[in-house]
Amino acid sequence: MQTHFAQLTEVLALSQSIRQRSAGVSFSNERMFHASRTFAKGVLHVDSICALFERYKVERELDRAGICTLTRALIETHNVLLYLTEAGISKPELELRLYLMYLNKDMDLMRIDAALGVTDNDNHSSFQAGQRDFSLRTLHSNQAFIEFETKHRDHLLKGRVPYLMNRYKGHRPVPRKIESAAYNLFSHNAHSFGLAINMGGRSTPSGSMNVLILAVEMAIIYLSHMIKRYQAVRAKAVGKLTPSEKLLIDEALSLNYFNAWVEKLKRERVF
Repeated sequence: MQTHFAQLTEVLALSQSIRQRSAGVSFSNERMFHASRTFAKGVLHVDSICALFERYKVERELDRAGICTLTRALIETHNVLLYLTEAGISKPELELRLYLMYLNKDMDLMRIDAALGVTDNDNHSSFQAGQRDFSLRTLHSNQAFIEFETKHRDHLLKGRVPYLMNRYKGHRPVPRKIESAAYNLFSHNAHSFGLAINMGGRSTPSGSMNVLILAVEMAIIYLSHMIKRYQAVRAKAVGKLTPSEKLLIDEALSLNYFNAWVEKLKRERVF
């Protein structure tokens, strides 16, 4: 089986078109602002994946670990988009998600400044502290946050948790166990000894060709799902998808190719 690279480039081209359509359209609220930034981040990850494949055509050397790491980042970015744009959540719930994210950002920046020894600028330090304090006050008065147990609230107020992903209850493009398995495999490639450099294992997901098939297939699925979500939440800015664009997304979100790949691994597995 070969990678679906041609389909990946088609989905990338559509995502870039979607970005262009919504460019210059003002944001109606914070959620739309973050949706736009998060979608753009996912598009850039896939653009980088495609660039690595294109470079391979010239240099004949492929950064498999880099492709896997980028696909892992895409999965994370996709999940943040779903989390921040989930339909039907209450105003306190959305506020909880946003200000927990802000608190983590501000406290992390303060920790980074301190560790790098660049906290001499009092104005900068006071600005970060002011941002942090505003997030803390907002969370203390937030009804969804108040309903947590005291121990859980205290843990969250340390600012080390940016998201509460388990609170997302909406649709996902693949079952959680499949996402977890793929994410785990890709995570190995963020380390110095990545499974993607394993040249053997034809019948294992970590085999040199199989890991590329999985990375490309997950990139296709997750970017396509991001397009679908982004178009739904910014419908006025993006406009409707054409019939051919809808068909591309439907085909990309199908798990038929992935399931066929899994069945092939089962047939080839030697014990």
